[in-house]
Amino acid sequence: MRVQVVANKVDADNWEPFAADASNLGFGEPWLVSAKTNFHRRHFVEKLYGSLPLPESLPVRVAPEQLLPEMKLALVGRRNAGKSSFLNALAGQPRCIVSEIAGTTRDAIDVRFGFGGRSLLAIDTAGVRKRTKMDSRVEVWAFERAKSAVKRADVCLLLLDATQKISGVDKRLGKLLSDECKPVVVVVTKWDLVEGRKNTKGLPVTVADYQTYIEDQLKALPVAPIVFTSSVERRGLKETVDVAFDLFRQASLRVTTGKLNDVVRGILQKRGPSSKLGTKAKVLYVSQVKTQPPTIVMVVNKPELFEGEYTRYMLNRFHEELPFTEIPIRLIIRERNRVSLRDLASRGPRPGFVTDEQGNLEEAELEADPAELAEAVGGLDEADAGAGAGAEPYNPALSEEDFTDDDGEFDPSLLDDAEDEDDEG
Repeated sequence: MRVQVVANKVDADNWEPFAADASNLGFGEPWLVSAKTNFHRRHFVEKLYGSLPLPESLPVRVAPEQLLPEMKLALVGRRNAGKSSFLNALAGQPRCIVSEIAGTTRDAIDVRFGFGGRSLLAIDTAGVRKRTKMDSRVEVWAFERAKSAVKRADVCLLLLDATQKISGVDKRLGKLLSDECKPVVVVVTKWDLVEGRKNTKGLPVTVADYQTYIEDQLKALPVAPIVFTSSVERRGLKETVDVAFDLFRQASLRVTTGKLNDVVRGILQKRGPSSKLGTKAKVLYVSQVKTQPPTIVMVVNKPELFEGEYTRYMLNRFHEELPFTEIPIRLIIRERNRVSLRDLASRGPRPGFVTDEQGNLEEAELEADPAELAEAVGGLDEADAGAGAGAEPYNPALSEEDFTDDDGEFDPSLLDDAEDEDDEG
């Protein structure tokens, strides 16, 4: 390992003799630079670039694909919840500054390390407190950085201080994670300071009691698993990582359309949505269009019949029937966009094949006959198609590519565009 001394704050030529005193440290001639005025900046960059080893001379210790993190893990929580201490315990060395002074961490810090033979990228975020108590722009900026870390994480750890009551800040953080549809592990820190204490009834505090308390307070995270840890005693660290990887695996799964059809059919047969006007609810198409988080799109006849309480009922059944027991599921319910018979007929002739007098196939242009279309095409407007409206509706095949924008992010507004494209095809 090479040590290079850099003399900073050399703002002009008259400061160079003073910077030369740094050579007395015994590490050779110092490099001169000024971060404020950029004095000698070009020479500094050239020396730095020239001192770097060539790529072929670097030691190869692991395969290139192993250098990439298997999972990005964001640590969020209120101030002084023990996030930095927990990360240092995971990494096995002091990677983040730990202090009893609340608000020591100001920015999201990425820490890459291995744990149990697996690679992780942990993101230590700044502690959060009430907006009314944020006394500087730095705290507001730190909170925005924490939200950005949540967006790019695969799994989030919500850290709760076992020595403190669950506050409104903890509940709002839980709501934020729920709105982002992120897999969450609720991590109770400092459990070594609580274990053995007595509650208000004079009985020892147990894991079951505290777990019931968390489930009662964090309504926004009903399926999130809970792990009790101690950074000082290094207790619960392996369980936390194992649970996080299990949630990451669940979020990466994709369920077939056939399986979803069977599950939805069973849910409707057991308890279908009710209507005051007696309208029968119909699910015309269902498919999982995205992973991380699992996103399920249902095309129905009347979306208002599935809203509110029945949506929550379906999500609970999905958690029971599908392999997404401990992660959030994004359910999008859309109404079918019917194409009128008039639009179909106005598209003109289409290429096709007909049979000649000898029974041989020959290519020809087929005219769109409204009478034949009414019998052959389902899912038309009743005013246009008449008896043909009762036929089985046409359900275009949906895929993840139909609902992702140029940046690869899921965009529900593209559902209508995808359906229009399928109709035009």
